[in-house]
Amino acid sequence: MSAILPTFASVIVGAIVGSILTWYLQRRWTHDPAAEVVELRKEVAAIHEQFVEFKQNVEMKEKEQAEFEHFPVNFSLNQGVPGNYVGLLKNDSKYKVVVETIQIFRGDVDHESQLTEAVKPRPTDDWRVEPGASKALYWGPQYEPIGMLKSLVQSSDPNFPSGKVIPMVLVLMLNVEGKRLPKKYPQQVLMQGNQVTPWGP
Repeated sequence: MSAILPTFASVIVGAIVGSILTWYLQRRWTHDPAAEVVELRKEVAAIHEQFVEFKQNVEMKEKEQAEFEHFPVNFSLNQGVPGNYVGLLKNDSKYKVVVETIQIFRGDVDHESQLTEAVKPRPTDDWRVEPGASKALYWGPQYEPIGMLKSLVQSSDPNFPSGKVIPMVLVLMLNVEGKRLPKKYPQQVLMQGNQVTPWGP
């Protein structure tokens, strides 16, 4: 009888240990739906956060693009004589603007026809304009616009283009917050002798 009790006890202990081991293994290897739901919610929240961030970046880029397409900076020629032209730049934007180059084109033709090369500021020139400010910009065109126009247009008038109102286009390459932005400013000018002055409003 005494020999049977230890054996029975061993069986009981073994059964208990087996039950505990089985329960542990089931917990270890059986998926917990509640835990899976929690993990799934975390993944969905992370994806949603990434989508919101992506959408905000796209909206910001679209806003910047629209702002630069209608960038509130204006430029007009005040007067030009050989070697010395002056124009007024008005910066109504919220950014500091740096003018990299100025170039003059004909405005009376459909194709591109330049009257000067693109010129950069001279060492003594400061072509930086603060937000909400205006500044006169001075430059010396490479090629004389009046002489260049006369060579391009075959006119029977020996004095051409003197005394004529001519459309021209001032092309500026702006640098705004590290972004290069080309801008075109059409203007009617009167060419009189060797001088170029604005015409009309």
